Amino acid sequence: MDLATKFSLMFSCMILAVLFLTALVMSRSGLRYVMEEQDARCLLSLDYVRILIEKDQSYVDGLTEYYISSAEAQELVNLSNAGQSVPSERMQELLISARFKMYLLSVVFYNLDGEPIGYVAIDNSYGPLPQGGQGGTRPFERLMSSYSSMEWEYIPAYSDVFMQMDHSPKLVLWKKLEDYNTQRTIGAVAVSVDVRKLLGADPDVNPAQNTVLLSQGGEVALNRTGLELPEELIARICAEAADTPGIYPLELGGERYNIYSQVCEGTPFISCVIEPDSASFWSQTSIIRSAFLLICLFLIAMLPLTRVFVGMLTQPLAKLSESMVRFSKGDYGAKADFRYKDDIGRLGQVFNNMVEENRRLVELNYVLKLREKEAELSMLQMQMDPHFLYNMLHTAYWSALKNHDEQTAEIVYDMGQFFRLSLNRGGETASVRSCLDLLRCYLELQRRRFGSRLQWQIEADPEVYDALIPRLILQPIVENCLMHGMDSVDKGFFVHIEARMSEDGERLNFLVEDNGAGFPEELLVCWPDRLEEYFRAERPDTSGGQRFAMRNIYERLQIRYHERCEFSIRNREGGGATVYLSLPNDYREV
Repeated sequence: MDLATKFSLMFSCMILAVLFLTALVMSRSGLRYVMEEQDARCLLSLDYVRILIEKDQSYVDGLTEYYISSAEAQELVNLSNAGQSVPSERMQELLISARFKMYLLSVVFYNLDGEPIGYVAIDNSYGPLPQGGQGGTRPFERLMSSYSSMEWEYIPAYSDVFMQMDHSPKLVLWKKLEDYNTQRTIGAVAVSVDVRKLLGADPDVNPAQNTVLLSQGGEVALNRTGLELPEELIARICAEAADTPGIYPLELGGERYNIYSQVCEGTPFISCVIEPDSASFWSQTSIIRSAFLLICLFLIAMLPLTRVFVGMLTQPLAKLSESMVRFSKGDYGAKADFRYKDDIGRLGQVFNNMVEENRRLVELNYVLKLREKEAELSMLQMQMDPHFLYNMLHTAYWSALKNHDEQTAEIVYDMGQFFRLSLNRGGETASVRSCLDLLRCYLELQRRRFGSRLQWQIEADPEVYDALIPRLILQPIVENCLMHGMDSVDKGFFVHIEARMSEDGERLNFLVEDNGAGFPEELLVCWPDRLEEYFRAERPDTSGGQRFAMRNIYERLQIRYHERCEFSIRNREGGGATVYLSLPNDYREV
């Protein structure tokens, strides 16, 4: 799979993710809107049910007031309280109007003892039961023993608490009957209406057709939904009923519903509104499927455009890749030519800089190797057989001692040590200890040559002795000091050498100082980036030794350590030169 295809797929996936998240957010927003609409609609339905029940209560209350305000009714109840018989003809004349009242089921009069003294029942229910002596469980007893003037009660069909035979579910209003003259309670009247006629006469056109009325005792008083509620759900609704709406999930026949319930204040009912679960409906509608289908079609249409757009990005990368392949096969002149100045163009420029730097390092490494071979050849040309040289110096050393010429013996001994250390070809590296020993032998030989004109000092931390550094790094620097510094002072020439290790043990620091003439200003200006320019100039005072000491050492260190080494030169105030060299303490063979 090429880069353009990968970019196209990645771009398409990004668009798909954005569109999918957008559709998801819109879906969630739509779902939240639908749920809020459902909540608002159901709360309005609960309010509508409450208003209808209050309307029916007002109607029943008006009927009850009609009977308790009748002087005939008060007279008949007083007769019963006095122990006299109540004329049935007069009672029937009083109750005959009840047969013409809208969905009125029954009217029953009671005396102070709770005994029924007359009644009328439209639904053929018969045998009103006494309401006294029930242990305070009946509304009649609570009315007689409290200051309350009325109480509502729901009586299911075929109940045995109100009639001997009760054929209809009833909403009963119990109300005290008081004497107009004395305002004393003389009895009670119970007026009932058919619960099935509540909330409007025609359920098919009634907005409350999705309503269920539950009694606070857990009976289903009215069900307009056609759904059968589970008993455990009814028990839970009744147990948690409150003045504020509650919401309960319900699943029947594979369909999901939400039940909104609320206590109808001042009635024995809990109103419930049942609505299909809008969230389930929303998640199953074709709207979401259509949205995702449109997303897929949009992606298919975007693929060609994406391919063209991605091609504009990948063509420069393909050129860069081709240049890298050529470079990996040895074409060190391979460069990427971009017309753009964007990020890809800058990437190509970085590659071109890397190619140029690599070419420079290759040339530098080649030059260094060539110079090392030339130096090695020069040393081989000057080198005598080591065994012969050591034997001759050893013979001269013992001959001088035999003739009691100790000074000559010491010179011969130092020369032997110097040749042994300098001609050692054991490898590219040497320990700091051996390098410092070589310096001691060299400086001691030079001191015997120049006498008191030369003084030297070497200071070293014990920790640096076993560290490894490239061979022939320090000795050419010290030799360069003597070559260009001895002739510039009349009296004493002093060379100071330090070898230290950093506190963290990561670096080796070397310092070489003298009190000679110092470095030429032209060299300091060109150091270190313009050395080629400096050494190409005709300078009669610049010898091949200085060229080897400074230029060769710098190039060798750059190849082996790159930017991790520090090699600086400067002139001291008052005369003299300072060379500072800092190397990482992790030398590895190149």
